[in-house]
Amino acid sequence: MRAPHLKMFLSFVYLFQVVCCTCVGAGDARLKGFRFQHVLIDEATQAAEPECLIPMLMGAKQVWVCVCVRV
Repeated sequence: MRAPHLKMFLSFVYLFQVVCCTCVGAGDARLKGFRFQHVLIDEATQAAEPECLIPMLMGAKQVWVCVCVRV
């Protein structure tokens, strides 16, 4: 991504209180330096453990993991 587009992208991201992305997408180079204070991992049973660690390692103060247990 070229520098002007990156600046515009980051200016939008920092405006929002909620950013939705995949676990792997949270580690995208465009979000380098961005800190997710709260992380919600939905359908965690569908993600591999290393995938779930990516957003957690980006400054998360609280992590919620949602799983669906079928009986």
